[in-house]
Amino acid sequence: MQNERTALGLPDVAPDSLLAVLREVTGARALRFAEAPCRLGAGGEAVVDAFRLAGAPSGFDGPLVVRRLMPLKDASQIQREAVVHRVLAQQGYPVPRVFAAEVSSAALGAPFLIAERLPGKVLLQEIMRPGMVAAHPMRIPRIVYEALVRVPPLLGALQARLHALDPAPLRQEIARAGFGEDTTGFDGRLRLLTERIDTHALGGLAAGLDCLRANRPAGGRDAICHGDFVFTNVCVENGRATGVFDWSSTTIAAPAFDIAATLARLKSHVPGMPAWLGAIARAV
Repeated sequence: MQNERTALGLPDVAPDSLLAVLREVTGARALRFAEAPCRLGAGGEAVVDAFRLAGAPSGFDGPLVVRRLMPLKDASQIQREAVVHRVLAQQGYPVPRVFAAEVSSAALGAPFLIAERLPGKVLLQEIMRPGMVAAHPMRIPRIVYEALVRVPPLLGALQARLHALDPAPLRQEIARAGFGEDTTGFDGRLRLLTERIDTHALGGLAAGLDCLRANRPAGGRDAICHGDFVFTNVCVENGRATGVFDWSSTTIAAPAFDIAATLARLKSHVPGMPAWLGAIARAV
């Protein structure tokens, strides 16, 4: 496990350092851990650790997470994510509450945000633990049923609910935080792709990007798009969605952008999805 974590490029969070940050944020000097930080998940954008506090003031007395950006990521991304969380929560969308966001790497080795941990579990969490499925093969029919029958309507309803929100407040808050519109707009997303293609000499992708620009639909309304709306970013409890997380790819664009991103992920590869379910997802 340690080798795996080292390969991710970010070491385990230092409990004493995290506790010092939390004491500073809450003003509670007697704060301590009821549950020490434990790795919850990791991806290309960030590493997430879960923990719980004892002697914490209201708001900090429930399950919490610390989300730290992976190396080489733009530190300001943390601030943008915090703004997105705040705006969506104000509009009644189910997202984790953010209690602190810091672009400096000094305290925890990377820019970070501290937020509530959503109740429940990640949608279809079992398929990301092949050992669990292998140990309980009788669960496979239920998993397949959920993947094909229950999950698509749930994701669709959550996504439609997101796209129905007014993007104007997010534009305003992004600007108020000192970011240009290009940091969340579709044009900015295209520029970011161009930079990545040039920086990493990915010339084979240039034609596809040119095609996107040449065939961009005219007109239409903009919406708040998640940018990575797949089941691995949704929590559920008792069959009900409790929230959506990982807003690192938030983009204000036509709803079709978000839907296409979801379809592309499911048709190609979702991290953690076993091959047998991946084939079903592509077929659907």
